Amino acid sequence: MSKGLAEELAAQVSDKLARILGGISGDYDYSKGGSANALGHYTDKGKMPWHPTFSSESDYATAEKPGGVWSNDKGQWVYTPSQQQMQTPGYIDSLARYYAYEKGKDIDRIDTPVPYNKPKEWN
Repeated sequence: MSKGLAEELAAQVSDKLARILGGISGDYDYSKGGSANALGHYTDKGKMPWHPTFSSESDYATAEKPGGVWSNDKGQWVYTPSQQQMQTPGYIDSLARYYAYEKGKDIDRIDTPVPYNKPKEWN
């Protein structure tokens, strides 16, 4: 990858993260069919593939682009990314920033699939 292309991709990722951290936008993280609950949290049904917690519950999840999995462990919401997500360049950093912002709100813990090691900040 050329330095120019890498810088362009980094700028695009930075823009996407700024939008994520700045608040959910219906035309960015979710399709028009996505809907929010009474607390303002959107379901994963319309979640777009570039969202850090894109999951298998999304209408956009496919065998080629699988999402992660949500589970509830003793009242805590746990997100486990798919193997493919973990292998995507820049994904782990994106997820870490998202988790730092959302921890304790809509996500309590991140588990990583084998063979990946979970950063201590995700405990």
